[in-house]
Amino acid sequence: MNSAISKITIATCTVTFDGYHRCSKIPQRLSYLRAACYELASRQVSLVILPGGYLFGSSPGQIDDLRQEVQTLACNYFLYIAVGIDAIQGNPISSDEAVRRGRLPPFVCVARPDGSSALWRQRSQTSRDQRFISDSMCWKPRLLLPEPRIEALVCGEIFNPRIREGLASRSTRVAVDLGHYSGGFRVHAGMKSLAKLGISSLCSVHADRKGAMKYCYAATSDGIKRFSSRKCDLEVGQKPWVEFKFWEVRKARDGWRCTPSRGRR
Repeated sequence: MNSAISKITIATCTVTFDGYHRCSKIPQRLSYLRAACYELASRQVSLVILPGGYLFGSSPGQIDDLRQEVQTLACNYFLYIAVGIDAIQGNPISSDEAVRRGRLPPFVCVARPDGSSALWRQRSQTSRDQRFISDSMCWKPRLLLPEPRIEALVCGEIFNPRIREGLASRSTRVAVDLGHYSGGFRVHAGMKSLAKLGISSLCSVHADRKGAMKYCYAATSDGIKRFSSRKCDLEVGQKPWVEFKFWEVRKARDGWRCTPSRGRR
């Protein structure tokens, strides 16, 4: 991406739970992702964010196949794509021990137009279990775009204060959270904490109904500004319904501003 660019458009989404964690539904969810990429590319979206567990696999080989599929889409449509991929398997160890060992099952696959990709494992789930991992792991970057600097959070990582501090130390402008479930929208507190650090935040999640709320907490020179809407800018599929919301990150005199895409509020 051109470092001199003054504006990018990010598409986040809410997805209904139809077919969630059912391996027989992977082809359908992939077909919706392909259709979405075609539409989003035509609307000049740069970065696409799908929630934790949008895709899922029962073996390392299946997860790698899904990663290759996402990478192909990023190249074909010249998109930056971040999508949650869960490992569907029995976990013989406790969640706290999984955090200690760095073996939590949720992943984020990030794929870029240049053909590169990465698979990042979730580091912590809550503000409590984050004490089991090192500072160096918390401060490790998960870069999506370099300018404006945009980084990814894997679901519960948004509750980890050291991960949030690491984002701020790198002058991250926007953090995107790939959540799993929007029940009660618990990430509000984490999004507000990021905004207080000068980082705007967006979230993609699964929701228990169509027409769920889409949020942005923007860090501005005047403080925190919240945007919310049940409306979407692009809808793909049925059961699950995938509702995309577009956000502009635009360069201004006082820094980068994150707002709903113009004409789509």
